Amino acid sequence: MLGSYSYNKGDNLKMKPRAIVIDDDPAVQETIRQALSADYELEFVDRPDIAWELFLFFKEPIDILIMEVVLSKTDGVALLRKIREIHPWLPVLIITGHSTHERAKEICNLNVAGYIEKPVTDVKLLRERVAALRNYSHNMYMKFMSRGNEPVKSQKLHPVTMRCLSEIHKNFNMPITDEFLADNCGVSRSHLCKIFKSDCGITIKDYITGVRLDAAKKLLQNTAYTVSDIQEYIGYKSRTHFFNTFKRRIGVSPRLFRRSSAVQEVVE
Repeated sequence: MLGSYSYNKGDNLKMKPRAIVIDDDPAVQETIRQALSADYELEFVDRPDIAWELFLFFKEPIDILIMEVVLSKTDGVALLRKIREIHPWLPVLIITGHSTHERAKEICNLNVAGYIEKPVTDVKLLRERVAALRNYSHNMYMKFMSRGNEPVKSQKLHPVTMRCLSEIHKNFNMPITDEFLADNCGVSRSHLCKIFKSDCGITIKDYITGVRLDAAKKLLQNTAYTVSDIQEYIGYKSRTHFFNTFKRRIGVSPRLFRRSSAVQEVVE
């Protein structure tokens, strides 16, 4: 089982933030363990293909990605580009000892939050860089939401709305209720719904649906995964519900959307 629960005083089980680490260097992995294991659930992956599968089908929230850009048999930048298709808001820290001007430019275009050069031996510095990622994450959400695919405008939002959006984008492929979001935002359900509707112009339920369908479209366009796998990944248990929702919102079925996207690529 990936991830675990940490026990805190007060007889409460609390999930730590989860960091995915893509790096095959044992020394780097050990430094990351020393720096972050007290505060984060760490998942280490040393094979790019497994990393991609993890991001597609892992059902727990992922809070931070730490990765090396030079990976055996795979270009780390290409892998990050694929991850960005389905997790455009995820804070990313790049670990590299092979930086070049052109590679740095590529990485910069993928909204990377921070960098740290090898050898990674400074535990304190690593902690500081990762802590900075958490502050960076809200800016990532706003960049994502202002691309035109989402109904949220780029004006200043209420802090409660920002927190709610953060929780939605981290957990969109899991069962999310208004009560869950209100609890995580520290307000009542009715207060949250009122503020969210005022800021965003739509209900929380409609917003979550939009985020899920946006992820589905990206997966249909950029992967060969089956419609059933994509349906499960984005949080729909019912195939019929997913198909009906997709067709009502997008105008065509998921399969037709995939075929039309492929035809458009050939024509272009």
